[in-house]
Amino acid sequence: VAVAGFFFMIQVYCDFSAYTDFARGSALFLGYDLPINFRGPWFALSFQEHWRRWHISLSTWLRDYLYIGLGGSRSGEKRTYVNLFLTFFLGGVWHGAGWGFAVWGSVHGLLLSLERYMYRRTGWEPAGWGRRDGEITSDYRRRSVYNVFKWVLMMMLMWFAALFFYAGVDATLVQGILKGVFVPNPEGARYGLTSQHALVIVLFLFLHWVEYNDYFPGMDWQAIARRYAPVWAPLGALGMLFLSSWKAGGDLPFVYFQF
Repeated sequence: VAVAGFFFMIQVYCDFSAYTDFARGSALFLGYDLPINFRGPWFALSFQEHWRRWHISLSTWLRDYLYIGLGGSRSGEKRTYVNLFLTFFLGGVWHGAGWGFAVWGSVHGLLLSLERYMYRRTGWEPAGWGRRDGEITSDYRRRSVYNVFKWVLMMMLMWFAALFFYAGVDATLVQGILKGVFVPNPEGARYGLTSQHALVIVLFLFLHWVEYNDYFPGMDWQAIARRYAPVWAPLGALGMLFLSSWKAGGDLPFVYFQF
């Protein structure tokens, strides 16, 4: 059940990110360059960084028209925490009138406030993975263990918040999921990870890492594409045919389309 929760997080991201990529690609055919909406948010090492990379159009709107409108960080430290909480509470309610969305937004508001408080009290900076223009630096090696620990902790907290987003208006769903996580159920042992799940995880992590690094801006991708076009073009076509024939048991509608 816990693993299924993480797959739901990946599903929402892939669903919505692909939807916006389709929109951006269609707009480019018409000569419009729409802004990028996702920049590898699941590799973020702080909640601040996550929200600078997740659904950028919405998070920017929340910052400009709600957070700053409420006073932002100009009205004292305590008021800043209140503004953060209210901004994300209202952002959760924007997704729907269900109590689950309100709790999801509230949890993120609390996590952001707590993170800000800890960083200000300890003097730590919410540093990233130590990369510079796509290169792995010595700082990356020194902080790798700490960063992995922080990333795992973040994913666990994100998973907890995602339960309420998944529940939406149904309070019994969260109770059932938590029961499935902490109460042993012999029936659950029948549904293990398959090779298809493993392939999805590997592909997702690789492509998401490339996106997190902004596609390594130090590399001339256009020149690389022209040079290796005879290789990647047929491989890409075969890959698309393989993925299109690999069905997951029926058509899956866009989860985020309702918002």
